[in-house]
Amino acid sequence: MSGARRPRRPRPRSLARLAAVQALYQLDFAGGTLDVAQVLEEFREERIPELAAPEEEGAAPLPVDLGWFETLVRGAWARQFELDRLIQEVLRPGWTVERLGYATRALLRAAAFELLERREVPWRVVIDEYVEIAKQLLGGEEPAWVNVALDRLAKLLRKEEVAG
Repeated sequence: MSGARRPRRPRPRSLARLAAVQALYQLDFAGGTLDVAQVLEEFREERIPELAAPEEEGAAPLPVDLGWFETLVRGAWARQFELDRLIQEVLRPGWTVERLGYATRALLRAAAFELLERREVPWRVVIDEYVEIAKQLLGGEEPAWVNVALDRLAKLLRKEEVAG
């Protein structure tokens, strides 16, 4: 038996988070010209099936938690200005939320919403999940920077849980 590890099969919520970041990116990039319901429909009909497509021909599609996806997109988009203020508090001096790239901003908004509103998900899980998404979407030094920003957000939004 070789020492190589098989890549782990993505969990339904992991894929939902990835799709949510992509949907939030699309909404932000469009500058408010798209309706959230439109984007959710497009993702349910086209993008999520592509994301969930199996690597092996004939295999079943990967499961995606569509409820989680919709909750993240609707919640983060509806509360984006509040989330942006929270994100601003953890950015490096001289940086603004507006200066971040669309993908980074979408990722941080989804993570901030989850840290703020979905307390049943441990803060470490939230950070791990979004750092993995950062590795997939951003590359370079960005995932390490995202890790630091999310750690600061967790300390801001879940003081008691992080301290415990």
